[in-house]
Amino acid sequence: MAKRGRKKKFKVSFNVSPSTLRSVLAVGLLLFSALVIISFFTPDYYINQKIHFAVKRVFGHSAWVMPVLTAILGLIFIDSLKNKIKEMRVVLGLALFMISLSGIFHIFVKRDMMKQAALDGKGGGLLGYFIFKTLRDMISIYGAIVVLLGLVIVSVILIFNTSIDEFVELYREKIKAGE
Repeated sequence: MAKRGRKKKFKVSFNVSPSTLRSVLAVGLLLFSALVIISFFTPDYYINQKIHFAVKRVFGHSAWVMPVLTAILGLIFIDSLKNKIKEMRVVLGLALFMISLSGIFHIFVKRDMMKQAALDGKGGGLLGYFIFKTLRDMISIYGAIVVLLGLVIVSVILIFNTSIDEFVELYREKIKAGE
């Protein structure tokens, strides 16, 4: 006699613990970071050339910050590492540094060549083009320069976990030592 009722559906179970998922994500980010760094030094190989071109096109001359940022992001997912560089403020500071630096690099590109330079991976790349063009159109070229330089200062403050007062005090100490 045949069984009655519904047939059991075939289910694939993919039970992965959160720590395993964090480990896979960490390895993936570190691997990607390593491949980007390798593509900077050996862009002659096919895959390296594609990686290098994509990163340069998006980030332009500030592309060297991107593998550092992804490596630190990868390290954040490794719980057993206790290091100050793993803090989220460093990641935020580096991201802000890369964004503002891309915009700053695009300041030096001729106005009529900005888009083509970005597509060629020059200046600040597509990110720098978008950031600088948006700021320039909204608050003028001078306002864009001031905002971008301000963002660089904020990013450095975040990365080094310091304040403007500490910089001023350090500067005063250097002047007194030089007298």
